[in-house]
Amino acid sequence: GALPITYGWRKDGQLLDLNSRQPPYELDMGALIIKNPERGKDAGDYQCVAENDYGKVVSRRATLEFAYSDPFGATPRPAVSGRQGEGAVLRCQKPDSYT
Repeated sequence: GALPITYGWRKDGQLLDLNSRQPPYELDMGALIIKNPERGKDAGDYQCVAENDYGKVVSRRATLEFAYSDPFGATPRPAVSGRQGEGAVLRCQKPDSYT
């Protein structure tokens, strides 16, 4: 397209203020960079807006979601022993997780 092209982003339908968080959002040739993303601040629907003297185009929505896993428990487990050639069962207590 014709230069100059300016880029901006919308989050949940609202124009995104690049300085609305710390560290601030960054733009690199139109790409949005979110350093140290946080679920409560950054989850949502994003759209890129590119504009020049001839008009504006808005991208399809991209949804940013987060998934988490709690850490594994720190409690030591008993040792497992066996003889060569025999099977052994190693149990894994998975941590809670959510999206």
